[in-house]
Amino acid sequence: MAIAFDSASGATEGNQAGVTFAHTCTGSNLILIVAAWSHDLDSITGVTYDGDAMTLLDHITTEFGYHTYFYYKIAPSTGANNVIVSGGGVTANKWGAAVSYTGVKQTGFADDNAKNSCASCDTLQTSVTTILDNCWVVLMSGTGTDRTMGAGTGSTIRTVGGESFAIFDNGAPKTPAGGVDMTVDLSGNSYITSVIASFAPEPPSSSSSSSSSSSFSSSCSSSCSSSSSFSSSSSSSCSCSSCSSSSSCSCSSSCSSSKSSCSSSFSSSSSCSSSSSFSSCSSCSSSQSSSSSSSSSCSCSSSCSSSSSFSSSCSSSCSSSCSSSCSSSFSSSSSSSCSSSCSSSCSSSRSHATGFVTGEADMVRETKKFEKGMTVYLECYFRNMNSQLENPTSPTWKILDNKSNIVASGIPFSKGTGIYYFFWTSDTIGDYVTIFRGSLTGRSVAFRRKIKIIETKAVKQFSSSSSCSSSSSFSSSSSSSNSNSSCSSSYSSSSSSSCSSSCSSG
Repeated sequence: MAIAFDSASGATEGNQAGVTFAHTCTGSNLILIVAAWSHDLDSITGVTYDGDAMTLLDHITTEFGYHTYFYYKIAPSTGANNVIVSGGGVTANKWGAAVSYTGVKQTGFADDNAKNSCASCDTLQTSVTTILDNCWVVLMSGTGTDRTMGAGTGSTIRTVGGESFAIFDNGAPKTPAGGVDMTVDLSGNSYITSVIASFAPEPPSSSSSSSSSSSFSSSCSSSCSSSSSFSSSSSSSCSCSSCSSSSSCSCSSSCSSSKSSCSSSFSSSSSCSSSSSFSSCSSCSSSQSSSSSSSSSCSCSSSCSSSSSFSSSCSSSCSSSCSSSCSSSFSSSSSSSCSSSCSSSCSSSRSHATGFVTGEADMVRETKKFEKGMTVYLECYFRNMNSQLENPTSPTWKILDNKSNIVASGIPFSKGTGIYYFFWTSDTIGDYVTIFRGSLTGRSVAFRRKIKIIETKAVKQFSSSSSCSSSSSFSSSSSSSNSNSSCSSSYSSSSSSSCSSSCSSG
């Protein structure tokens, strides 16, 4: 979702205990930003919108006793509501102004922030470095004398809270992420202060997916070439004039699959049986018979939680010969085969992300949460007294637990002038403090950031598929003959079946 400017409002100055003005918020994924300014006393005690307290991001004071405050509220009430800037006595001048934006990320404000001041300038540039893509940047600035304030390079003026107090933004998303410079111009030299912050757009709704697979195969075959028995009796003279034969075959196959919590099972069975019988020569004392049968079966099963494979095969064979007596002959043969195959697969996976934390020296921010096992990337900007990036002398970093014990430490990597970073991964949940240290021209600085390691919530992804197929065929033939008669029969049968199933979850 892209960020868009919503509305702006402001109130004039006055020697009063507080400032009240109306502001209207419209849209979704809103953020309300209020700039408050006071003179002589640090007298701003809080800001509310529609009765809800707002959060103070930062505050800057000049040597002449002028104060600039940056307040914000995520997801403010929609519609027209009052902004109330509360303060101490009525002797201090106070100003207030507000801007609102839609499409803003509802957690992790601000993306980056900084502040700057000058004792006697007619222009002031303040910079931030955006971390996420398509961020917007807002800046509030104030001066204590009657100077006309206007937008300089990189700035768009949104509202004026008084003659010498205003809110600006950069007017468009910053892409790709990186440095943003905003300038405020004055009609003449004066002291001037500014507080600046960047904020990210609401990311698109996310989805997670994973796949799992398991494989299984089974084949079974059987063959028989068969199987006949023959008996005969005859007298010295006889004639055969009739022949009868019968044959039968049955084949069956089945397969089933089931899946639950990334497990699959499969069973397959096939059987073939055949029989044939022959009798002939009914008009004399002679008889003959033949029979054959074969069968095979196979069952297989597998289960997996991550991945598994299984294969099995079985085979059987048999053979026999026939014998005969008397002046007649008989032969019979039959064959059958069955085969089945099934496959299923499953696997699961999860991935870790990397968290990012950045900040200026001399700043302590609200606690940032990371999942256990996540790689935390920490980055720090070292600025000198002139707010310019400068390489510090002897930069170091360390991690402290909640008992101030050093968990890890080292020398940070340089990313450019005044920009340093390091990586750290913790497998222990708890509260930690990260510290950058270094010496700059005229001062030593330290950047502290509180982080909390929480239990990892695995992202499970699963899909499974199974398929099976089976086929069977059977053929049989038989023949008989003697000097007076002959008979033959044949039979064939085939069957096949297949099934498949699949599932997925994200």
